[in-house]
Amino acid sequence: MMAGLAVALLPRYAVWRQLQAGRVQEVLAEWEAEGLGDSVYMLTAPSRYPTLATRTLIDFIRMHLERQAESWGQSAKRQATTSKTATGP
Repeated sequence: MMAGLAVALLPRYAVWRQLQAGRVQEVLAEWEAEGLGDSVYMLTAPSRYPTLATRTLIDFIRMHLERQAESWGQSAKRQATTSKTATGP
């Protein structure tokens, strides 16, 4: 009864399974969000030299996102990211 009554801007990683299963339908496929919605940010403790644990976590998250990007239907170019560690004010 409610099918087809909503439009939402959601990250592809949140709905890729529903897209593949046909439970949701993409509209405006040629349009891409810009700004805060197109990036992943990780806040870390201010430090000139991040710990090995911090670097390892950042690298793990980046690799996971890059591997999953193909499932999400996004291009490798779009998924290429650089990580920045906050170093304080």
